Amino acid sequence: MQRSPARNALVLATTTDLAALNASSLHFLGLAKALHAGGRPVTILAPRPSGALTVDLSPAIARVFTPNVPALPSSAAIALMGPALRRLSSAQNLYVRSGVGTVGLVKAARALGFKRIVVESNGWFEDDLAVLGKSRPWQALARRLQVAEARTADGVRVVTRGLGSLFEANGVMPEKIHHIGNGTDLDVFQPGDRAAAKRALGLTPETDVIVFVGNLWPAIDLPVVFDAVALLAQQRPNLVVLVVGDGVSRATFETAAQRSLPSSQAVRWLGAKSPSDANAVLAAADVAIAPFVSARNERIGLSPLKLHDYAAAGRIVVATELPGISDFGHQPWLHLAKAHDAAGYAKAIEAALSTDRQTAEASARAFAEHNFGWSVVARLVAELF
Repeated sequence: MQRSPARNALVLATTTDLAALNASSLHFLGLAKALHAGGRPVTILAPRPSGALTVDLSPAIARVFTPNVPALPSSAAIALMGPALRRLSSAQNLYVRSGVGTVGLVKAARALGFKRIVVESNGWFEDDLAVLGKSRPWQALARRLQVAEARTADGVRVVTRGLGSLFEANGVMPEKIHHIGNGTDLDVFQPGDRAAAKRALGLTPETDVIVFVGNLWPAIDLPVVFDAVALLAQQRPNLVVLVVGDGVSRATFETAAQRSLPSSQAVRWLGAKSPSDANAVLAAADVAIAPFVSARNERIGLSPLKLHDYAAAGRIVVATELPGISDFGHQPWLHLAKAHDAAGYAKAIEAALSTDRQTAEASARAFAEHNFGWSVVARLVAELF
């Protein structure tokens, strides 16, 4: 029989698959790990993962996994979490990673007597569905559900200021909204030996290596990177792009690479990797890349996991100039390019490759240690309770 959590415990709830190598699971588990390390009793409530968790957690972090039936819609999966939520209600504090439909979980928690409920929003669902090509009625429904969830909760953590403005414009009280960006695991993402990492990947020391790590979906603009590499081919003939990740847009991006780059060796698709394995690839990077489309991202801004990981790994970064990212544009390790501008990306990549590497990379790691660690995020989240 499951033991009831302590009254000051924090229940962290999500509907995501915590075995999936994506930002949702890494964000959620990174926060749980840091809250526990900071002395907060934590209980995780989630559907049963499809495999091992993407982040190693202390055995002291309680886990309550509910039935996971992939064929069921998300609303049914949320309903299956109800009995467990009732058993956990003595904890009184609930933190929900928002997803389309998690409003049902928040409303149930309110009815069960949770004293403090905070929801975390990493995106504006209406825009997310638009990027994925969903119809306008579905987009409108997603917006209504997200706003209803925010109104029901006691607090809303937004990872960008743009998200906060959208909630306010839709009637959520400003005092409920708290801007707390995302973080990274400073113990996992660390600077590595570039020469050794290149050798391990079968690359020569002279190879100029660009690394992308992340989900391959329509909000990412890898084609602009391939076009930029094509523009740099004459002065940088040994330029190689390593892509770490997978997703719904992989085939589209592979086609774009074949169209832009005559050499099949100019891009290597390494697939999804664990954070530690991704860090091993990042160690080989002369430049880490964070390209985004303007749709969706321009309105809400970004607090991308990859930017934090890259900085923690002590790498020079080229990223799209968008709200949230441009906040750090004065940093010596960060070079910005306009969205969809291949020539601008080529210029930024060339500037990054020509940067005083030792100084810039040391600055990146130091900046991450002071601003991007999950412990910083966890402290701010804990203050919401």
